[in-house]
Amino acid sequence: MTKWKRVVLLAAAWLISTFCCADDWELGGAGGFGFYHYANISAPAGSAGVALGSRLTLAGVAGKDFPHHLGGEFRFTYQDGDAELISGRQRTTRDGYSEGAHVDLLVYPSQRASHLKPFLSLGTGFKYYKATAPAAGLPLPNFSALNVASQAEPLITLGGGIKYAFRPPLAVTFGLP
Repeated sequence: MTKWKRVVLLAAAWLISTFCCADDWELGGAGGFGFYHYANISAPAGSAGVALGSRLTLAGVAGKDFPHHLGGEFRFTYQDGDAELISGRQRTTRDGYSEGAHVDLLVYPSQRASHLKPFLSLGTGFKYYKATAPAAGLPLPNFSALNVASQAEPLITLGGGIKYAFRPPLAVTFGLP
């Protein structure tokens, strides 16, 4: 999986850098704090929550607007976060992270000549999760074991937002993918 992922990312970086020489392409980046919803698991000893921990998130985007109210974007997101298993005051973790890459179709319902452009988005891609070995022994063996593993899953995105163009080439986007 690692070799395949590198090939895809290098090909995407090459294509994006090649096509971004045109004036109608957009490049952007973002940083923030990401979190996951904890899933509950039950055992005879009680219950526990499991998820990737809340941590730093970084993202990059390359996009292009097309005629007739359409646009497209390629997004890559990296989120650091340990795999966590929590029960009461006990907690066990493994170092981990997740990455996502997806291509979205943007639909602009309003006139494209405006500085303020609301949009809807629909896309597909993949999400990759990785957990590595811990430095010490793990508590909570009566609930579950956190494995050293990696996993790729298909990804479907649905969202929307607003793009505001200050003046070319500066713009800001607020959205929920």
